Amino acid sequence: MEKKREHLTFEIDCPIFSEYKDQIRKLVDSIKSHKVSSEKVDQAKALLNIVDFLMNCPKYDETDEKCHNCYFFLKLKRETARIIVKVNSQSFERYL
Repeated sequence: MEKKREHLTFEIDCPIFSEYKDQIRKLVDSIKSHKVSSEKVDQAKALLNIVDFLMNCPKYDETDEKCHNCYFFLKLKRETARIIVKVNSQSFERYL
């Protein structure tokens, strides 16, 4: 019997992150659903733009655990998006 994978979610209590949470979720879901690499890359680049913006948050407080959680989450999303972009560019270069 196949076990359905559940979304692992957690809340980041931050008004700035909250403004972008739905966009991030939609982009991640879109990346997962696309079969064509170029479409994944477009979504990954959009995700990188949001993540990079949020990682340079002017209200980042290194003593605040909420900020650490947010930054950790964003680092994971950034690395995932970078891998998608890099793998696609390497695949494209093979055909040149």
